[in-house]
Amino acid sequence: MVALKRCLLGGIRGVGKGSTMSLLSIDANLPLKDVVEAILTLGQGVLPVAREGRFVGVLTEPLLLEAIRNGDPDAPCPVDPLPDLSMPPGLSLRQALTLMARTKVRMIMLHGEGGHIDRVIDQPAVAATLNPWIGQLSTPIGQLASGAVTFSVNHTLGEVADQMLASQINALPLVDDAGYLRRLITAADLLRTWYRFDFGQCWNLPAKEVGTSEVVALDETAPASLAFGMMMAARVRRVPITRQGGPVTGMVSLVDLLAEADKVVPEDAELG
Repeated sequence: MVALKRCLLGGIRGVGKGSTMSLLSIDANLPLKDVVEAILTLGQGVLPVAREGRFVGVLTEPLLLEAIRNGDPDAPCPVDPLPDLSMPPGLSLRQALTLMARTKVRMIMLHGEGGHIDRVIDQPAVAATLNPWIGQLSTPIGQLASGAVTFSVNHTLGEVADQMLASQINALPLVDDAGYLRRLITAADLLRTWYRFDFGQCWNLPAKEVGTSEVVALDETAPASLAFGMMMAARVRRVPITRQGGPVTGMVSLVDLLAEADKVVPEDAELG
């Protein structure tokens, strides 16, 4: 909790009428190991990064994964070279959906006068506002899913991390020799293991010892509304796709579903 106390620069207003979201900012001067501790403790996949009281970008789990795979745990916090997506106030729900669908950005910051951030909107927060239109998401998820990048359960964690970084993905289904899903390992799983095993003494561990073994997959014919409900209930951002209970054929992500929702949400829908 030491890192959390040092990271806290103040609460940031979040999406939702009459509510706030306890998104904190990471101090860009913190060492890498403290940043990993903070992001794992908070359970946030993306956080704003601040330097001398001003926001300078966003920090994501994949960026941290790259840093821990190649860097020193006492090195300064990495900052995404692509700045956060900052927009003026008055953004509508459709505009937020379109931005997230086209850019795949995880977080939008709404700035007020003087460039100060007044509000932060991330993908789960936008998704939480979509309940009135979820029933209209009838497209089979097989049409929305990206092609599956899978990896054998027989590989090491280091090889899994390298595959994630090379493929620019945040989660990797681990399959047996027949292609059937056995585990799902995420960037957060790798961060957690790296932190627990003395900052880097984990890369030779078998991948089958890490991640989630009780993975729920959906058939490619399931409607997008079912995938959306599953993600919201389980608080996950991606679900593996199979064909009639067979090998993994793809992966559908929350941003895929946000792009689909962009087609049915009215133009005048408010962000909240």
